[in-house]
Amino acid sequence: MKKDVIKTIKKYMGLTTNEIENLIEIPPSPELGDFAFPCFAVGKKLKKNPAEIAQDITKKIKSKEFEKVEAKGPYVNFFVDKTKLAKKTLETIKMQKEKYGSKKLGNEKIMVEFSQPNTHKAFHVGHIRGTSLGESISRILEFTGNKVIRANYSGDTGMHIAKWLWSYQKFHAKEKLKEEESWIASIYVEAIKKLEQTPESQEEVEEINRKLESGEEKKLNYLWKKTRQSSINAWKKIYNELNTKFSIQYFESELEKPAKAFVKSLVKKKIAKISEGATIINFEDQNQANLGVFLLLRKDGTVLYGGKDLGLAEKKFKEFKLNKSYYIIGREQELYIHQVFKTLELAKSKAAGKSFYIPLSEVRLPTGKMSSRTGDNVLYSNFKKELIDYAKEEIKKRHKINTKELEKRSLLIAIAS
Repeated sequence: MKKDVIKTIKKYMGLTTNEIENLIEIPPSPELGDFAFPCFAVGKKLKKNPAEIAQDITKKIKSKEFEKVEAKGPYVNFFVDKTKLAKKTLETIKMQKEKYGSKKLGNEKIMVEFSQPNTHKAFHVGHIRGTSLGESISRILEFTGNKVIRANYSGDTGMHIAKWLWSYQKFHAKEKLKEEESWIASIYVEAIKKLEQTPESQEEVEEINRKLESGEEKKLNYLWKKTRQSSINAWKKIYNELNTKFSIQYFESELEKPAKAFVKSLVKKKIAKISEGATIINFEDQNQANLGVFLLLRKDGTVLYGGKDLGLAEKKFKEFKLNKSYYIIGREQELYIHQVFKTLELAKSKAAGKSFYIPLSEVRLPTGKMSSRTGDNVLYSNFKKELIDYAKEEIKKRHKINTKELEKRSLLIAIAS
């Protein structure tokens, strides 16, 4: 409608489109219309009373696009025809569909890293919130003209995997693998309980972890990949329901080499150093004492999470030629993520200054913090079922519909919740 105002004024004034657009105002009160054109600048130019100019313009305007046009002092006030506006809006929505309202504010290639569940563990309500926020931010960025790469980065190595595999081999070897998140989560919880009861079994877990890292035992490697796929398949069903599709899936196990290469370059640049056998960055040496000590490699040379995040940052900016990258992770990791960002800056990485942190506060239970170790969490599947059951009861109070339609509506309401 603003374009119609500009077009109308341009017919009767010797002004350019830009000049008119810069002068148009939104009146302080609805009684004064939807748009207002002040005649002060024109009056000064023509050496004429602005109020008279407003009266002259108003008399000349014959446009049917507006409900009315009236002069109020030195202003020409335009009142939009709401019926015509509604009709035009609906026609535009029908034509543009999901692109309606979009505007090209940016033209950047941006990666949004979110969700980030670990394999062999529960997918809980905390992951739902992170997934929903990440998807929302991705859509907003796309809607404003950017190219968005949705990335998921999951932990598929380490002691939690070794514990899961130990429990499965020890107590469930004859069972068929399932792709239900509740079953996957239960194996891990069982592992923690059994290890508490038999602490001596920890040596067996450590041996499994060592073999996984070396890749020396084919049978174990096969079981790891197969059980990892069970987690991935369970996620796919969830992401499909949440209408989220990732452009790329990163795993910790894939980042050993790029991480070690990046850490090696940090040592060479004297940003990192060897201390008691481990590779660290002491930020006090970099006049950043508030960031503490950042551990990158263990004494045995295995890469810690921080080293892998650095390797991933370098890898993704190189592969995708990104303009920006957003990390959507927990607020409790604030110090850690600032250690990562500062290291990228010191290393003069392509990711430096282009990586941004969007913190998530913890989703807590009334009893306190959620824990995959103890099973004190709310699984996605259980939460969804509760919402569906509640939605069904409320729908039945209001509508008489068949079972198929009831299932459909209750699922939609549950997911939207």
